[in-house]
Amino acid sequence: MSFKRTRAGIAVSLDPEEVAVLGQVIGEMFELIGVPDPAPDGAKWARDLGLAGVGELPAAPPDPETDPIRARLFPAGYRDDEQAASDFRRFTEDELRAGKAANADALLRSLPEGGGAIVLDEDGCAAWLGALNDARLALGTALEVDENTSYELATLEANEPRARRLVVYIWLGELQDSLLEALMEG
Repeated sequence: MSFKRTRAGIAVSLDPEEVAVLGQVIGEMFELIGVPDPAPDGAKWARDLGLAGVGELPAAPPDPETDPIRARLFPAGYRDDEQAASDFRRFTEDELRAGKAANADALLRSLPEGGGAIVLDEDGCAAWLGALNDARLALGTALEVDENTSYELATLEANEPRARRLVVYIWLGELQDSLLEALMEG
């Protein structure tokens, strides 16, 4: 399975198992990201400016110790300045979260039920790349992937849960690379 450039766009054919794995991983990502509640009409600008009584400021940043996946997906904009990080989060988190959710949703909606071919336009490719990247960040963080992980995978039995998750992580990377290569062909 690899992406190919066609006259109609970037095409790929997915078997039923690939669709199921993508559906599960990206679906879990979608739930993890969450979608912010929309601001009441006309109130977003006021909330963004921090005016009292007009919406809530975003929650505190995710704690890397207790919520490493969300901390990786929504990192602090400034590590050495808590006030600047808070301001940055207040002005960007809703859009960042909504963008990640939209990418995941677009990928999920494009999956052919039971497998089959899909053709992505430019926006579809961007959504797939974003969603695949977020899924790899989340899964890699959960699995604590590092420079020794490929050596570890070679020592694991194929039926071990960690080995299966690492194979999915690697496959997502191959899928992402294939899509990038197809995009660079044109």
